[in-house]
Amino acid sequence: MYRIGIDLGGTNIAAGIVNDNFEIICKASIPTGADRPATEIAADMAALCREVCLEKGISINEIANIGVATPGIANSPAGTVEYSCNLPFRKFPLAKVIADDLGIPAERVKLANDANAAAWGEAVAGAAKGTTDSIMVTLGTGVGGGIIINNKILVGFNSAAGEIGHIVIEQDGALCGCGRRGCWEAYSSATALTAMTREKMEELKLKGIPSALIWVALVVGIYAYLTSKTRMGRYLYAVGGNEKATKLSGIDTRKVYFFAYTNMGFLAALAGILTIARMASAQPTYGDSYEMDAISSCFIGGASAYGGIGTVPGVIIGAVLMGVINLGMSIMGIDQNFQKVVKGLVLLAAVIFDVMSKKNDSR
Repeated sequence: MYRIGIDLGGTNIAAGIVNDNFEIICKASIPTGADRPATEIAADMAALCREVCLEKGISINEIANIGVATPGIANSPAGTVEYSCNLPFRKFPLAKVIADDLGIPAERVKLANDANAAAWGEAVAGAAKGTTDSIMVTLGTGVGGGIIINNKILVGFNSAAGEIGHIVIEQDGALCGCGRRGCWEAYSSATALTAMTREKMEELKLKGIPSALIWVALVVGIYAYLTSKTRMGRYLYAVGGNEKATKLSGIDTRKVYFFAYTNMGFLAALAGILTIARMASAQPTYGDSYEMDAISSCFIGGASAYGGIGTVPGVIIGAVLMGVINLGMSIMGIDQNFQKVVKGLVLLAAVIFDVMSKKNDSR
C-alpha cells in the first residue's frame, strides 16, 4: 500500500511516495512560484504526483491516499485552504482540485496545515514517536507550529490552532505577510532573516565596511559555532583524529565525509563569487596558487597533519599572517617564483613544528 505526501511551501513544492513502513521510496520537488494563481500551483502539485508515480512505476490508482500539507489555515474536513498569507489561497478547494486533476475520488485527498502535518509525522514515525503529547515548530518561508495532545492534532474551532508564527511579540513592529505588525514570523522566518541580513549588510556597506569582510565574518561565526558546539562538529574532529575508531564507535563516517565535502564545495564557490566580485571580472586563473595559501593558513592556525585539532578562528589568524607575508613580498617587488619558495618554506616550517610538537607530547 502506497501513499503520497505533498509539502506545499512558499518556496518549493515537494512530493514523495511512502510505503507502509513510513519509508520514502521516491521523491521530487519543484519551485512553487508563489506569485502565480492558485489553480496553476494546484496543477503543478498534481503533476508532481504523476511524476513520482511514473518514476517508481506505480499507477495513481495504486495510491491509497494523498496527503497535502499546506501553510496557512487549512479546513481539513472541507479540503479547503481558508487563508495563506504567503500563497494566493483564499477559501480555495485544494483537495478537490487536485483530485479532479488526477481523476480520483475527492475523499482520497486529505488536507492539513503543514506544521500540523509535520507534527503528526514526527509523532507517528519520527522524533516524537511513542509520546502522547508533543509540540513542533517549523521554520521556513514562515513560522508554523503543530500541537499534539493525547495523540490528536489540536486544530482549534477555526482550524487556526498552533499558528504560533502570528503571535505578536513586538507591538507596532515589523509588518508581517498576514497584514499585522510585530508577528514572530516577521522576525524569525527564513524570509525575515534574509531580509534583515541584507538590510544590515547595506547599513554596514554605507559605513564603509567592505561586503567581503561581512561575508567572512558571517562564515567564521557560523563555522566556529558549527565545529565547536554541534554534534556534527565533534564528528568532524573525531574522523580527523582517528577514522577507524570513529567508525567502530558507531558513527557513520560516510555521512561525515559527505557533510565535509559538501561544505568545502559551498565555501569554495563562495570564495570564487567573492573573488569575482572583488575583481569585477572573471578569469579561469584567479584561483591559481591559492591552495598553498589555504594549506599554510590551516597549519599556521593550529591544524595538525595528524588531524583532530584546529579551530576556525586559528585558521583566520593564519590567513591574516599569510596575507601580510604576501603583501610584504609584493611591496618589496620579490619575484613571483621566489614568493612561492618563501610560502613553501613557511608551510614546511609549520609542518615541522607540528610534527616535533606531537613527538614531544607523546613522550
